[in-house]
Amino acid sequence: MLTRECRSVLNELKLLTSNTEDEFSYLGDTTCFCLSNDVNQEYDYQKYQSEISSIMHQLEAEGYIITTWNEYHFQLTQKAIHEKQFKRHKRLEYISEKWISFIALIISALALLKSYGYGIERIIHECMKLLEQLLK
Repeated sequence: MLTRECRSVLNELKLLTSNTEDEFSYLGDTTCFCLSNDVNQEYDYQKYQSEISSIMHQLEAEGYIITTWNEYHFQLTQKAIHEKQFKRHKRLEYISEKWISFIALIISALALLKSYGYGIERIIHECMKLLEQLLK
């Protein structure tokens, strides 16, 4: 999980690198990161100066950045560059593992409504047909 501070720094780093694998590093004696191949492009992290080291460690631990040739030079990973795709895949994986639980929850909720006298026979019948088709 990323904190708001980690998310903010990651978003700024994505802007700095144009969401690519361009290497960036700390800019000496400042509160900035700069591109390794263009020191004029920089991101000032002064707002997070007191915790930037732990933020960078967390981003690395979560797999969003990697260190390159020393602990002061970094690159974004595929997880950071294509974050939406990774999150989508994770959600789909969860749904595919839990689809039976979702169906059981729907059927039990409908059964509860039926027990209170709501006319939902048609909905229950359609859910049962769907369940039979899924189990074949």
